[in-house]
Amino acid sequence: MGPTVRQVLDWQPHLLAGAADALVARRGRLLSLQAEIDDGRVPTGWYGDAADAARSNQKLLTGELDDLLAEVSGATRAIDVGGVATLDAQRILAHALADADREDFVVDRTRLAVTETRTEFADPHEQADRARRAEELAGHLRSALEAADHADSELARLLMKIAHSLVDGGHGSLRDADASGRGAGNRAIMEPPTGGLGDLNAWWRGLTPSEQRRVSNLHPDWIGNTDGIPGQARHLANVTRLEALRRTLLKLRGKAPGVEDKLADLRDIEALLETHHGDRQLLQLDASGPEGLRTVISLGDVDKARNVTVFVPGLGSHVRDKLGDYDAELDDLRSTMNTLSGHDENAAVLYLGVDTPQVDRSLFDLGSSSVVNDDLARAGADDLAGFFNGLDASRDTDPHLTGAGHSYGSLTLGITLTRSTGVDDAVYLGSPGLGVSDLAGLDVPLGHHYLLEARWDGISDLGMFGSDPSGLEGMHHLSTDAHQRLDLQGSHGHSGYLDDGSTSQRNLAGVGIDDPGALMDNTCERGEIDQAREEWKRVKELLGKATEWLR
Repeated sequence: MGPTVRQVLDWQPHLLAGAADALVARRGRLLSLQAEIDDGRVPTGWYGDAADAARSNQKLLTGELDDLLAEVSGATRAIDVGGVATLDAQRILAHALADADREDFVVDRTRLAVTETRTEFADPHEQADRARRAEELAGHLRSALEAADHADSELARLLMKIAHSLVDGGHGSLRDADASGRGAGNRAIMEPPTGGLGDLNAWWRGLTPSEQRRVSNLHPDWIGNTDGIPGQARHLANVTRLEALRRTLLKLRGKAPGVEDKLADLRDIEALLETHHGDRQLLQLDASGPEGLRTVISLGDVDKARNVTVFVPGLGSHVRDKLGDYDAELDDLRSTMNTLSGHDENAAVLYLGVDTPQVDRSLFDLGSSSVVNDDLARAGADDLAGFFNGLDASRDTDPHLTGAGHSYGSLTLGITLTRSTGVDDAVYLGSPGLGVSDLAGLDVPLGHHYLLEARWDGISDLGMFGSDPSGLEGMHHLSTDAHQRLDLQGSHGHSGYLDDGSTSQRNLAGVGIDDPGALMDNTCERGEIDQAREEWKRVKELLGKATEWLR
């Protein structure tokens, strides 16, 4: 049975730190004996029984000294790491308890349950967000106690090992013995928990910096695609995974479908990271899909950015041949966000973490991968929701989080937002529908839904999935027209929403930095919109007849 909340809070890790400091001094004195050992070596030209005895005694003394130093170094490392780990567990536990109290939750310290005290909520979404937050705090409590128990048991195991002289200092120099001892003093790393985002984040924060580096180097698969882990840690782990993934794919050549596409995707990802070294974060690297790689790449640091905009593309989106174009568009978007906000603490995330319909089979294949049904959008919604929630869970302070979906990606976003996600604003670009007929069903505050609908974008008037978004009550219509005074160009058709220097791009940037004053409302004449809808109503009828005929 592990320690209780009260016991962990009563622990005194500073005493361990004091013991480690005392051992550091003794370790230093032992290391300083190397010069005396060197000076006391048997002279090269001395032979005979006396010389042999001297050499034997010196070897015995040196071996004992090596073992002693290794034991002291091992104890120093074990006690130092145990103290740091215990202190981290205490901090996570104390912060979770303080946050729960400040946010009006009640904590059962025995069952580690966090429960709601409020009975009235502004809407069901606030209630769902509170439930999500309660589970996150409970996860912090669970992982903090697991980390404390692990720190305690590992310290006891290592000290028993040292006490029974099971640490070997080797037969080299004292520095070699010191290194051997420090290695023996490393505790076993606790594997990630199976709980939610709060558990995972608390587990990661409970590791020492050196242990985090060991996980990134030795177990990158533990964290590379794991929501709730900080972005930079995921990036470093996924960069480590690139070469192993290449070797795996090369072995599968000719044995599994889609391998060549995945290799091409891998080359494009590596080329992008090389071109923008230090300014991109590889937040997902997933080869488990049937075709191509799933990936998520951030332009900017998602761990530090005040504003994070996650862009979900639609029909035909994939890595190969398009990654560079997506990256360039989001780089321009981020530059506009920086200009409007007056700072560079903004990140734009390209979310290719789910499968999407592809052009070569979208219209005439009416199966699950077709653009005419919502199967792929529903299949990807849980993953996208987890990514959104993970961005919040991985940070001490939540960023202003914007979800932006284009075309079929807006459907994926809409279905995702029926869950609790922590998204503050949502922007739908050229949307054929959000999968709902009422914005009240989405977990975004009313008044924070924005629609970008370009002239002559017929897809945006199809209303294939739920109601036509332009007719939903509470939708804020933003302009995609040219703006002469600001020298902004208009967008036409279905593919120009992110064009640099466009009104559409500026509006998306304005939402992304949470600046309503930067937004421009739709200035189209009502008659033009009605005319376009009438024309596309006829197109929809023709598409419906064609679909029936294909069936």
